[in-house]
Parts: sequence; structure tokens; C-alpha cells
Amino acid sequence: MLVVRPNAKGRIPWTENVRAALSRWFFEDRLAPLTQTEIDAADSHQAHVLHDIDAAEAAEIAGAEARAHGDARGDDAEQKALAAGATAAAGAAVADAQPATLLKKDAAPKRPTPPKKSTTAKTAAAKKPAAKAADASIDGVDLVAGRKALGRSRKLDPNDLTVVEGVGPKVAGILNGAGIHTWSDLAATPVSTIQELLDAAGSRYNMHNPSTWPQQAGLLQQGEWEQFKALTNKLDGGVAE
Repeated sequence: MLVVRPNAKGRIPWTENVRAALSRWFFEDRLAPLTQTEIDAADSHQAHVLHDIDAAEAAEIAGAEARAHGDARGDDAEQKALAAGATAAAGAAVADAQPATLLKKDAAPKRPTPPKKSTTAKTAAAKKPAAKAADASIDGVDLVAGRKALGRSRKLDPNDLTVVEGVGPKVAGILNGAGIHTWSDLAATPVSTIQELLDAAGSRYNMHNPSTWPQQAGLLQQGEWEQFKALTNKLDGGVAE
């Protein structure tokens, strides 16, 4: 659907109306509508894609947990080896305290204490499940549930401002340049400030209407997926239709 947007003064020029009418006559009125079969096929494909992504994530989490359990068993074995070495060292010290004649006759050669292995790599491996859990939930917001609710094939990222309806990659770059990097940052920014940034960026960007951007970002930040979905379904380019 072609959207006719007002100019900087809030008026719709006659040229825009003519352009919209020509677009509908040449393109929109001549397109055949989608059939129910095509819609069902698209829904089925999307469901299969989401199922495959969920299976891959579950396998990755299970593998990380298995590796963490294996490292824990290795740490137990290492502690037992260290304890055995300490016992041997204590026995050798007692033997040193005996008379020289008994030492020559009965003392056994000392066994060297095994060197302590570095646990840096094991600690890093044990942190992998925690890192995966952090990716799935940030500040108490379940991003996996949000991806499913919004029907997105890629995982959600609180630093991705393009999730907000009306914000494209270049507009996101303008916001980033002003220190607005996350949903939380955008939710806390007044609409007037965002409009000033767009106006300063030139005529290609001041035509955007950011009136709902902070509201959308606030819903994303709070994990209100259904409310966000209901709001964006009513919007076109971030503006109510």
C-alpha cells in the first residue's frame, strides 16, 4: 500500500495525491490477491523455520550443560589427586623426623606432588550455560518468548532499534550517533528530541514521524510482546493508518 505523507507543514501536496492515484491504477489494482493456499503455505514454512531454530537452540543448551557437568567431574578428580599428594608429603615429613638408622632402613622414596592444573579454561567453559541464559533473558525479559510472539526468525536484541516500526538501519544509525543505543534509551527519549535529530539529518529523514517510537520501545523493554504486536499492526511506518 502506497502511503501519502504530509510535508513538514503537515499538509499533503497535490503531487502526492496524483502520485498515489497513478500508483494504485498502474500497480495495486492490477495485482492478483493472494489465495488461501498461498497464505497457508507461507504460514507452514514459517512454523517449520521457527521449529528448526528452537531445536538448534535446545541442542546447543543441552551440549553446554553436558560439558559443564563433565568439567565438574574433572574438578572432583583433581581435588582427590591433590589430597593424595598432600597425604604423601605429610608421610615423608614424618619419616624425616625419625633417627638416621631407621630412615635408611625403612624410609621410602618421596613421591613428587603432582602440579596443580590450571582451571581457567574449565571456568570459562562452566560460564557458557550462564552466557546462553543471559542471551535468552535480559533484565527479566524473555527474548525467546518475544521472538516467538512476534514471529521473527532471528533472535531479538535489545540493541536493535530497527525492531521498532518506522526505524530503519540508517535512522537507527542517526539515533546511535546521539547516544540512543537500546530500547531503554529510546523509550526514555522525548519525541521532540527525536524529531530534532531527524530534522538535523536532512530532508530524507525529517519526513519520518517518531510519535510512537518511545511507546513501542517501552513495550519491548518491558517484554509486553502482545501489546507491542497489537500496536504495530495499526501502524504504517510508525504512524497510525
